[in-house]
Amino acid sequence: MFHIHLPAPRRAIERAGAQILAEHGIQLWGRVRSNPDPGRCSFEISVGENAMEFTPGEVVTLIRDVLGRAGRDSV
Repeated sequence: MFHIHLPAPRRAIERAGAQILAEHGIQLWGRVRSNPDPGRCSFEISVGENAMEFTPGEVVTLIRDVLGRAGRDSV
């Protein structure tokens, strides 16, 4: 398990995650946590058997995709 802290609002990240789930069937987290700074949030990733199918590079690409979508969403 590890935590990802992102420079994006929680709601924008939630919407980006929902889009990725709908398009690719990949759910990256269970719950996004708010931060005292409204422009930041975090979530927890659990590494289980299914997650072992992803390379580290694929995980980085997914996180970048989330941030890219969240950035477009908040504009």
